[in-house]
Amino acid sequence: MIRQQRPITDRELRAWLAAGAVDRGVGEGLTFVAGATAAQAGKASWILRYRLNGRSKEKVLGRYPELSLRDARERVRQDRAQIERGIDVAAAKQAEKALILEVPTVQRLGEAWLKRYIQPRYKHPEVVARVLRKHINPVLGPMAPPGVQQAHVDRVLTRIVAGGAPTVANDALRFMSRMFRMAVRNHWIERTPAADFDLLDAGGDEVSRDRCPFAHGSGTQEQVRACQPRHPAFSGPAPGVAGDRGGDLAGAAPSGAQRSDLQAGQFAKRASFTRSVKESNR
Repeated sequence: MIRQQRPITDRELRAWLAAGAVDRGVGEGLTFVAGATAAQAGKASWILRYRLNGRSKEKVLGRYPELSLRDARERVRQDRAQIERGIDVAAAKQAEKALILEVPTVQRLGEAWLKRYIQPRYKHPEVVARVLRKHINPVLGPMAPPGVQQAHVDRVLTRIVAGGAPTVANDALRFMSRMFRMAVRNHWIERTPAADFDLLDAGGDEVSRDRCPFAHGSGTQEQVRACQPRHPAFSGPAPGVAGDRGGDLAGAAPSGAQRSDLQAGQFAKRASFTRSVKESNR
């Protein structure tokens, strides 16, 4: 007859610590570990020990007594569910810690993106930096990259369009898409929150300045406006007309025919986004 193991109690955990250094399992791979000094102070670590792909793994769950036995068991239950799906929970935690150290916020992510892709390749990188500083960071800047959702991206775009700068909204969408794609490539996030947006969700379709004779404000207000993005929410003045903020990206094009991570200040044939965000996400 198999005898069922009696559950460990918090009183027993304290007794283990009082006896000195300890390294004892409490079930399901959950292990109570403390060196002599930590044990003397009444402290220990909860460690999950498991095997994945034939290899032994360990993940530190937290510190005792801050993390109770009950809560430690709940974390084990959650981690075990991921391990069953083939997820290495220890590696995932290390990646999360690396993210916190390297790019803890969207603002830091933007700075890393600028440094790697924009500053070495663009004649006027400050133009791109200004869009980040003025329009993206006020909404997303303090957030941790994994916490950014579609609704946050939509909020950035809505604010810019409401301010009368649809072309800047288009550029902000492009910048966010490329910035978050860099985060995906570095395994800082699993999916870019800007993936389901296209230009109609931002400032609207754009007309090439090369094809529009009035793009630089040489015609009437109506003619200039006809050269601007067609967006149902945009009713502000066109670039070249007092009060417009659409000129934030003037001069942002890369030198020569160079193609890089983004194409600031150009129109029409930029990389498009393939899916529209659902109205329910707005």
